[in-house]
Amino acid sequence: MENQDALPPWEEKALAALDAGEIDQALNALVEGCGRAILAYCSARIGDDEIANDVAQEVFAAIWKALPGFRRESSLRTWIFVIAHNRCAKRMGIIGRFRCLFSYGIDKIVEEAQPDPSDSLEEAVIKQQQAERLRRALEKLKQKERALITMYYMEELSLEEIAERYSVSRETVRQQLLKAQQKCKQLMDY
Repeated sequence: MENQDALPPWEEKALAALDAGEIDQALNALVEGCGRAILAYCSARIGDDEIANDVAQEVFAAIWKALPGFRRESSLRTWIFVIAHNRCAKRMGIIGRFRCLFSYGIDKIVEEAQPDPSDSLEEAVIKQQQAERLRRALEKLKQKERALITMYYMEELSLEEIAERYSVSRETVRQQLLKAQQKCKQLMDY
């Protein structure tokens, strides 16, 4: 009869490395043992593979930081999935806020495109058509591209503030924003 309390080999390896103070080896064992499961979990929770991949990386970065304080009150697998759950929930909250802001921003664009009493009929129609083209173009962008445009134009965050949110350099944000703007313009021109 098999012992149900026996740990999977990857968890035994991780705990042995942790006991030896070898945090990097412990993390490697955890990634090997449940990296795919964490990625699948994040993907199922978030529904976007690109964002899920980012979150899974955040999960293992958080694990690496927290491993020295692991108290063994649960299995490593349970502990890891709690961290994954919390990271997914945090990201879903951020995505929800972005969606709300994005929706508000689109509504604001459409509202601002409403004809001004001083506009000619032709100007009013052009404004509404441009707003609709912009709405459709923004909806076709990837989540991160929309988020960058939303943060920069609607939240009016600086490149430095956006870079801080994503923990990347200002130059990286500038380049990504430029690409998102170009893609949005191309989509509007169709």
